Amino acid sequence: MNAELYYLVGKPNSLKQDLVSVLRKSLSGHSDIVIPEVFTTDKVMAEGDNYTYIDERNFSLRQSMDLYCLTWEKKGHLFGVNGDLSQRLNSGTDIILNGSMHNLEQAKKLYPNINTIVVRKHNAKNTPTGNDYLIAEDDEVRLEWESQDVRFGHPYMLTLMSEHCMENAIEMILSLVIYNRNCLEYAG
Repeated sequence: MNAELYYLVGKPNSLKQDLVSVLRKSLSGHSDIVIPEVFTTDKVMAEGDNYTYIDERNFSLRQSMDLYCLTWEKKGHLFGVNGDLSQRLNSGTDIILNGSMHNLEQAKKLYPNINTIVVRKHNAKNTPTGNDYLIAEDDEVRLEWESQDVRFGHPYMLTLMSEHCMENAIEMILSLVIYNRNCLEYAG
């Protein structure tokens, strides 16, 4: 049984980190959807609950032991995703990964069926263009599929109107995961 990989990316002011924090708490206790641990050598980034700090020596040691399935460097700091995503996916566990645009190409090569979700905060520049396919929308959150944006591999676009709409955003993400899971089961 295969599952799906959802790769969250977004600019620093996109509310992505807030979303991942709330999503991680919402998924505690779920065994069929996980958010893998991401290690970093950046102490400031690790102050939140989305990353685990590790010094460069231990990061390199873990990397030499092939304990990371994805790694990248951003602003002089190292990041690594812990564990074997392929094994989890093949066992039927959907994965929501707190990713980075810095290693999106690497992730797409390793996981060709990746579902990129670009998290962005609403502004006048990201209003619907007519190239998007609206999946779900409420007063605070809009989820679309962008058929024209090949930079991200035709991603889902999750637009958040404010930091107060996390519960609605999580509901939309989980609905997308469940919908895709049902489509896989039906096709399989």
